[in-house]
Amino acid sequence: METAEQQHQEALRLTEEARAIRALGGNRESVRLLQLALLRYAEAERLAECEGLEPNELWRRARAEACTLCAEWLEREDRPAEAARTYQEATDVWGLLADQPDSQERMKQCAHRAVACCRTLEGHPFGRLALLLVHYEHQLDLLALRSDTEAEQAYLCMRIATTLFRRGYALEALPRYERAIELYAAAPATPTHLFAMGECHQALGKLHAEALENLERALFHYRLALALYHTSELGGEREKAVISSCQKTLADLLIRYEKHH
Repeated sequence: METAEQQHQEALRLTEEARAIRALGGNRESVRLLQLALLRYAEAERLAECEGLEPNELWRRARAEACTLCAEWLEREDRPAEAARTYQEATDVWGLLADQPDSQERMKQCAHRAVACCRTLEGHPFGRLALLLVHYEHQLDLLALRSDTEAEQAYLCMRIATTLFRRGYALEALPRYERAIELYAAAPATPTHLFAMGECHQALGKLHAEALENLERALFHYRLALALYHTSELGGEREKAVISSCQKTLADLLIRYEKHH
């Protein structure tokens, strides 16, 4: 596992690389690199706390400047949801630098821009959803930097997928459910993780049956879900209700499938 110092140095390197590429006209790539840098800055602060180190004002200043710059670049690229989240992060970090003379003004400026970016999303059918998804995706990216977080990543992937599916974005939800299953498979095979993987398959079964009208794939996923539920051996009231619902839906789908084949 990398140390706080190593994460911070990597963040500084990525920031400088982003600035250099920006100067050459590589706008989109520069934003990607700076977003990676922000993840490293955040992870460095988390690790520093774990290592018992005192808060480092120079580290926080570098992070605050990078957050602000990244938010500005995102805003110029017309990516308001990401810009709003990043401006909010900048606001929070500037707020931790209370002893520095310009920190309060910079904090207010970033907070104002965050609100302005949110307002551009008002009235857009995807607006509030975009803000929520950006938040989830950022948490997912942070977890990906840490070892042994596959189950936590899987849980977030499933939340993202479920949110998209409920809002009518089945095709966008599909790869997130599949990624959640991959991550649960990489996590320790605990009863809870096995059951959660089953719930992902059940959700995919519903998606294939209702949104994609593919009964064969739906049946495949419902059967896998039931197999995982039984393997988990969980038998609480919630688990019993989930299993019963899955069994009923599978029986109904089999009747539908036999009528057409």
